[in-house]
Amino acid sequence: MKIVSQHNDYACGLACLESFLFDCGRPTSQHTILSRHPHLCHLGEPIEGALDITIENLSEIGASCSFRVKKLLRDEDVLPPGQTYLLVATSLAGRDEKHCVRWQGEFHNGDYKVMDPLHSRRTNAREYALWPVDLIEESACMLFKLTVETVADPARKGAHGCRGRHHGSYEPDDRRRPSPLE
Repeated sequence: MKIVSQHNDYACGLACLESFLFDCGRPTSQHTILSRHPHLCHLGEPIEGALDITIENLSEIGASCSFRVKKLLRDEDVLPPGQTYLLVATSLAGRDEKHCVRWQGEFHNGDYKVMDPLHSRRTNAREYALWPVDLIEESACMLFKLTVETVADPARKGAHGCRGRHHGSYEPDDRRRPSPLE
């Protein structure tokens, strides 16, 4: 999982999408997503870069970048590692804070191993962050699964950015983990 710092205090969702698209062989910057979807990212506003992370908004960006998104429900209690999930805390540990991280179903010593774009921005470190399970349990969270679409249109082959060529996918393996939504 490519570690990406968010370009400002509000761009965590854009940074997670940049990380995902890079890993899929479709490098697309936060600024490119912002310029292609200004109405979703508050372009020109004090909170520029803040993506309202909804299934509709992610689906619109996914349509232009050839990925699909699915909102997972609480009853989907097992998640295969190796796939890309956006974990969105809508009320982080009871505080009125929203934050988005990228998670691939991996744990480290019982904590969620995440690509946290704010952590890398604040620490200037290129390392994964660990989110304790109790932090997730105390927060109101949404979970979205992102999958890559295979490119069937030969006119799109070799293009870069959101219209790039498919270089891989996140296929599930047989290991299962509990969902952060339990």
